[in-house]
Amino acid sequence: MRTQAVLKAADYQQQLRVCNAFPSEKSLDVVKGASLLTKEPLQYLQCNSFDEPLKAGDNLEFKSGNATAGVFTVYDVPKHDAIFVLVAHKRAALASQSGYELDFLSHVFAPADTAQLAVIDAYNGPESNMSISTVGGNESRSEQLSFGTATGINSGTYDIILAANGRPQSISFTAAKKELGALTPG
Repeated sequence: MRTQAVLKAADYQQQLRVCNAFPSEKSLDVVKGASLLTKEPLQYLQCNSFDEPLKAGDNLEFKSGNATAGVFTVYDVPKHDAIFVLVAHKRAALASQSGYELDFLSHVFAPADTAQLAVIDAYNGPESNMSISTVGGNESRSEQLSFGTATGINSGTYDIILAANGRPQSISFTAAKKELGALTPG
């Protein structure tokens, strides 16, 4: 007598998004095991998405030419649909004993109906702050953003102002439903 399995393995849609916040003219390749994930090396302030399944214990090696600039080890993956954002940035001077140039920050976005924004501090320097302002429409608002946070935001156009070293810089971006972004001053 044959029996059919009652339980079925869950099928999650997960995506890896890698961003290069390493201020250098050197670009970065991303390697998982023996597989080169990047078709073209990532330039500074460039992000790329990969439909590469990840599991605990996977290592992502970041290479600049033939040299390894850093290695990120996956410790856990969510058991739901998700986008995993990994930001490669300059390693702080005090933490450079590993011999690698890169350090990493990450965030996992879960599915949501609103646009989502993660504020990731990849800036290794004097204290900085960031604010967000809505642009256009009848109502203008400004709000201080804290590093290491994520929030849902309404669709629309926003100005992001980063104040570091006393020099405010502004970027504009448009948020759409079910989209996500990661702000990474580098």
